[in-house]
Amino acid sequence: KATAEVLRVISSSPGALEPVFKAVLANAVRLCAAKFGTLWLAEGDRFRSVAFHDLPAGLAEERLREPLVEFAPSTGVGRVVRTKQVVHVDDMSRDPAYLARNPRAVLLVELGGARTVIFAPLLKDDDVIVIPKAARREMDQLVGDLERAWAEGQSLPLEEVLAMVLAPDPVGTPSE
Repeated sequence: KATAEVLRVISSSPGALEPVFKAVLANAVRLCAAKFGTLWLAEGDRFRSVAFHDLPAGLAEERLREPLVEFAPSTGVGRVVRTKQVVHVDDMSRDPAYLARNPRAVLLVELGGARTVIFAPLLKDDDVIVIPKAARREMDQLVGDLERAWAEGQSLPLEEVLAMVLAPDPVGTPSE
């Protein structure tokens, strides 16, 4: 279902990546029943926030002010880059990055009100190219559909779609 939505968006707006990013993020947020999310796109050793979904106003303003950021290795995004695995944080207010007062973690908790967060990698050639981040304001395990889908390899269609969209010389639009 998520892949069909992303493919529909791609076919309706060839060459325009913003609607694709928004569709990918909306599906990630929906799959884990989160309240809001951000889609981060790798640019060298930093990440650009390229899509928001229901982001709290204060956090959205900060992301617009500073769209390209570097994440410390201790943050959720930093851990995803290092491990290339889903990072699930049950309580951001107890996460080592927040306790160390990392600015990214502090913004997420104090401006976003995030408690439970999931960071999931989308890979191209074994490099993390996109990280959808989805969060809830209440503490709860997000071991729902999104994390199960990643563990079961169901994210592959989304990875393939993103790899195709981000490839320097796309060969065309998929037929399915």
